[in-house]
Amino acid sequence: MKKNIIIVMLTLLLAGCNTAEKPLSPGTFTRYPKANAELYKEIKKDLQIEDLFADINGIDLQCVDLSQFDLRDYKEELFLASFNSETVWPDDSQLPDSFKPKELMASAFKPSLGIDSIHQLGIKGQNIGVAILDHILLCDHVEYKDNLKMYYEVNLNNLPDSYYISHYHGSAVTSIAAGQNVGVAPEADIYYIYDYYSTSGRTEEDESAELLAENIMRIIEVNEQLPADNKIRVISYSSGIPDDNEVLNEAILKARENKIEFIYSGLFDDVFSGLRKLPYKDGDDIESFVPVTTELQRYQNNHQRLAYIDKIAVPFQGITTAGASNTDDYVYYGAGGVSWAAPYLAGLYALCCEVKTDMTLDEFINIADATSVPYDFTYEGIEFHYSKVIQPEKMIESIINMVTVNEHE
Repeated sequence: MKKNIIIVMLTLLLAGCNTAEKPLSPGTFTRYPKANAELYKEIKKDLQIEDLFADINGIDLQCVDLSQFDLRDYKEELFLASFNSETVWPDDSQLPDSFKPKELMASAFKPSLGIDSIHQLGIKGQNIGVAILDHILLCDHVEYKDNLKMYYEVNLNNLPDSYYISHYHGSAVTSIAAGQNVGVAPEADIYYIYDYYSTSGRTEEDESAELLAENIMRIIEVNEQLPADNKIRVISYSSGIPDDNEVLNEAILKARENKIEFIYSGLFDDVFSGLRKLPYKDGDDIESFVPVTTELQRYQNNHQRLAYIDKIAVPFQGITTAGASNTDDYVYYGAGGVSWAAPYLAGLYALCCEVKTDMTLDEFINIADATSVPYDFTYEGIEFHYSKVIQPEKMIESIINMVTVNEHE
């Protein structure tokens, strides 16, 4: 009886999508949000060094004019900072000798750990739909505009003008999943929803979860209108979710029944961990990676000298993504959170779905686990033992072999 009530609630949510708002369909574009350079530059114009470098885990230099600062004593901070095409740097004489921002950004321009080799096989996510639920998107960015099939906004009414400007977060996650240069699945189709309340955390947890459930139902609604050979197969959501919200759980189950998996940042609580690519290093070389900054700091704060990590490690720090300050803006993230991991996995899932059309998330995780490799190293005086580092190329090889065997049975 209880489950029937929840199903009725979900049906009403979906019906609400059809009556209270414009009909939602592939090709819907609510609007094309403006780039954020002008706003960001105005907000940050008076910031001083002590403001910019106050938090080692959140140094944001995007759209900042640093031309008058002497940054030679900020080497560690600069390598962990985020900066973009609009960042104005001082002369080289006022920067640490080894810090070359253009070279650093270029060195992290492609997705790591063998993704490029998969693309060379012709596997790029073609005819696979990736849905993204995130912040306001700069729709006409060169990195993903040709992949973007839908942009839909919810609950964005009667707010100050600044709330309608594109957000760096949306451009980053979209380009990581399916950007044409920096993306894991560069030929995947992108279906995007921004919900002011559920995405921005401006409601109570249960209410936010139920709004998220509405948006999952919207994705299902769109998927039902797509051709059989061009369906949405995964939703990328760069946030956590409550464990016990029945309406949300039922929506996720409904999506799965429609062959749409839900990949979210909370998977990193139980299944996945993260890696940071060192500056200028080759992203395809496993030895280019160290623990993400927050994990390293946790071990340092606990005075540990030995660390065992038994989760599947994926790269999400030391990367370059699309930015939102203009339509050809790019951002380098020296650090960053698990927000960047969910779209990496969603893009990789899309590649796997291209090879094996009946792929499921459980199968994807099992293959990622089975094909992973151990990685042992010492960094900052701590001996790290990663039992599982993700190997995308081996995953695809395994899936190709699996499909080939099935075809011959």
